[in-house]
Amino acid sequence: MRMKAADSRIQLTPFLCRPARYSLKPPADCKTRVKGTSMKISFAERSIPTTGAVVVGVLSGRKLTPGAQALDRKTKGAVMRAVKAGRFKGDRGQSLTLMVPAATRLQRIYLVGLGKAKEMNALHAQALGGRVHAALAGACQTVGIVVDAMDGCSMGSSDIAAEIAFGARLRSYRFDKYRTREKKDRKPLLKNIKILCNNVTRARRLSADRNRVADGVFMTRDLVSEPSNVIYPETLAAAAKT
Repeated sequence: MRMKAADSRIQLTPFLCRPARYSLKPPADCKTRVKGTSMKISFAERSIPTTGAVVVGVLSGRKLTPGAQALDRKTKGAVMRAVKAGRFKGDRGQSLTLMVPAATRLQRIYLVGLGKAKEMNALHAQALGGRVHAALAGACQTVGIVVDAMDGCSMGSSDIAAEIAFGARLRSYRFDKYRTREKKDRKPLLKNIKILCNNVTRARRLSADRNRVADGVFMTRDLVSEPSNVIYPETLAAAAKT
């Protein structure tokens, strides 16, 4: 028997149809955060901070940068004594925290190993910024990072400063949109990072470019962290257009 054309059409069963809750209009809460945390990163002319925590670099072979030398004088040799007393040699990835003598108003001194000056590059500087944030986020509210020019380094201090800021900002990311009960002692204390370097105008300009990249990274991280009832094809497309 010949079937009618109308009878041969494929009919979608109800369970294959799109559920009614999937509207083409994105929900009001699908906007993503692109600022990470409320932490502020700023730049200022190179100087040695007198309050909060201060970060200075040490090159391979326990060679103090000018910023570290200035702190060593201010602490009457405490920086160099601490460096010589342990295994810290200034190699890249190493760090050492000093609790500052009562004679100063600083909370602590954080020494970071820079490795060899000629090996410093953008990725190393970004990693340094991330390590500083990770180490001090729960320790103090204000951090000053002193960035010195280094002989034999292909990067200027303003370029290094911009990359450090980029790394610190990326490391500051927290997806806490749905956290309702977090203990106070688990929340980051760090509110302000001031990076002190030469040629501040250039550092700010370079950092502005990297901030746009960081915004995109944060948006991507937000999107992949959202549950599927908030981010689905339509809302993902809407977010991509913003």
